[in-house]
Amino acid sequence: MDSLWRISGYGVVAGLAAAAAGLLTLLLHMGALILGQPGTSFEDAYGQGRLPWIPIAFWLMLAGLTVAAAFGFLAVFLRGPTLARLVVLLPAAPVAFWWFWASLPPPGGAPCDPGACAPRVADPVALAYSLPELTALYLVIPAAVIVVMALLARRRPRAT
Repeated sequence: MDSLWRISGYGVVAGLAAAAAGLLTLLLHMGALILGQPGTSFEDAYGQGRLPWIPIAFWLMLAGLTVAAAFGFLAVFLRGPTLARLVVLLPAAPVAFWWFWASLPPPGGAPCDPGACAPRVADPVALAYSLPELTALYLVIPAAVIVVMALLARRRPRAT
């Protein structure tokens, strides 16, 4: 049980590192666009996101936040008090909902003959890029709450 709890702590740290690397990649890419085109705002640089840096940044952030939330959830369940084990379910629900929503194929689209168009597939990066407010609300903030709860559970002394 102790080794599983230690692994969960390493998972939280690895997830946070990946999310930070993704955010840093996004900010560096936006900074390069701003420096390359004087007069460009951060919003314009975000809207001009170019391949491959935007998908790389978003995959790192999405994967990192999800890994941190999952391992943080595990850490709270392993070391947290009973009330914390119940409370951690609240921020875990929006994270699960966001991934359920991201796994759905996009609705609509232009009609075309079968076989002439590529099938519509789920794209979590496109969802996170085009709806950053909802991604923050359903993934980033709940993952941060779970990580804080995991850090608080970490400080709790072991029962002997």
